[in-house]
Amino acid sequence: MAYKIDDKKIGEYLGKLIDEKYGTEYGAKNIFYEEWIKAEYERDKIDESEKQKKRNRLSSIKTGTRSIQIDDLPIFSELLGVSCEEILSAGTFKGEEYQAEKKNSHLTNFSVAQSANKYIWRKYIKDERQPILHADEYGKTVLEYAIDFKNYDFIKFLFDEKYIWLDSGKGWDGLMRLSIGTDIKKNNRLTDDLQHKLISEAQMRMDIIALAIDKGDIAMLDDLRARETPEIYYRKCYSLTEIKCADFECNKDIVEHIVKQDNEAVVKYFTEPFEIRNGPKYKDGSEQKDTFIFPYYSEMLDLMIANNNPYLKDALERAVAHNESTQRMLVNLTNKTKNEYCYLGAKNMMHSSGDFILFFASAANRRFITNIVHVTKRYEGDLEIIELIKRLQKSYRNIMNMPMMERK
Repeated sequence: MAYKIDDKKIGEYLGKLIDEKYGTEYGAKNIFYEEWIKAEYERDKIDESEKQKKRNRLSSIKTGTRSIQIDDLPIFSELLGVSCEEILSAGTFKGEEYQAEKKNSHLTNFSVAQSANKYIWRKYIKDERQPILHADEYGKTVLEYAIDFKNYDFIKFLFDEKYIWLDSGKGWDGLMRLSIGTDIKKNNRLTDDLQHKLISEAQMRMDIIALAIDKGDIAMLDDLRARETPEIYYRKCYSLTEIKCADFECNKDIVEHIVKQDNEAVVKYFTEPFEIRNGPKYKDGSEQKDTFIFPYYSEMLDLMIANNNPYLKDALERAVAHNESTQRMLVNLTNKTKNEYCYLGAKNMMHSSGDFILFFASAANRRFITNIVHVTKRYEGDLEIIELIKRLQKSYRNIMNMPMMERK
């Protein structure tokens, strides 16, 4: 249905809608102004000067001397419970089909997950029925839909507002869990589908990591501890136990996102060593600190070679620095334990995600554990890169062929 935009009629109709919902008695419209400000600026603290600005603005709109702003339309639509079309048509767009749609319309996991309106997000989260905690008739939560729609702004909003966060801890099998937790507490006996899925489905974390990589959001990647895997923690705490990192094919999507984005900051994040502190303490009570690298660094380098990634040289330089530093550390530890029983164990990960190296504690040394890198792809091109690959492979072989090395 076509309609003509008439500022005067729109203003009169808007005033009528506000009167119908908020009343005409003295001070009633203050509630409308407050909700308008909250929706626009996303804060609860409101001073009188802001209310006055809204009064003046609305007064100009109602008299037709000022056009309604496009930014105000979705807010007015939500506050007044009408469509943008109804407001712009001054109430003339009210066909039977529209009325039926209006009558049956309500916020759902599906609709909220597609929305870009923070007011709608907050309203859905604060709904006393708590629909955000429950799966819909298709068994999907609002966060699953948001991931499907790649609505990163909504997901980031949930993190920034502390509605969800990285939840880490040990499961029944002693293995560290890295999943997502929520602060939205259920107020009834209905099943909390969101919390259950966040805890039990690690893939949600991986999907959000992939979106954060695409956005180049290093702060989010750090919050999600994107370089870490549960198996690293297991190896740190239970070094002798044979446990493999998740198969590379399960994490290939993450590595492909890193390589294809050609984002220097993202590549730097995933190629820098990181420190993990939690785990067994030494006899003197001090905390063990171990340095690791991204477990799929080797596969990432192979993909960078295959895709001629512009940051391949930087990634190789950091890999070489880490491998050669590890080699020097192992030589130093070996020299310190010349006359002692010393065991150096290396485990070639079945998925070739980087090899973990363990040097056991002795009277002369504390335990040392890390992982190292190598490449399998052939490279032809820049001579500096070729030289870096040679150094990387050499350091890898030197470590794996150390006299005291025992492979499992």
